[in-house]
Amino acid sequence: MFIGDAYHSTSPQLGQGANMALLDAKALDFAIRQCADKVHEVGELYYSLRARQIILFQFLSRFLTPFYQSDSRVLGFIRDHVVSQLVKIPPAPRLMAAMVSGLMVEPFSRGLLGANPILQLDEPDWHKWNDQRLQ
Repeated sequence: MFIGDAYHSTSPQLGQGANMALLDAKALDFAIRQCADKVHEVGELYYSLRARQIILFQFLSRFLTPFYQSDSRVLGFIRDHVVSQLVKIPPAPRLMAAMVSGLMVEPFSRGLLGANPILQLDEPDWHKWNDQRLQ
């Protein structure tokens, strides 16, 4: 079983490597807890939880990489002069924000058509954490 770049490397311009690795860890934790008595099912559940977002970001990475990591002057021109203007036209700003925040699709799914499990991704109590750290 793999998580992070070992499972789904993407090019760095999307800025999602660390985010996706942390989401992988959460999904793996969930799958282990759900399948505690059926260890052979952990991998299947884990991979199905992450499939939708990973497919999307690997597609985006494959599509966008030539624009950011190419010696082509044409692709560089398109990126710098055409795309830089197109992303200012609605709904492009919202789509770009969703892409770089990792929220273009739900980060967890049960495959492409299934329902999302509740993974309890509540924000931690940072004040409590900081107080404990300082003791």
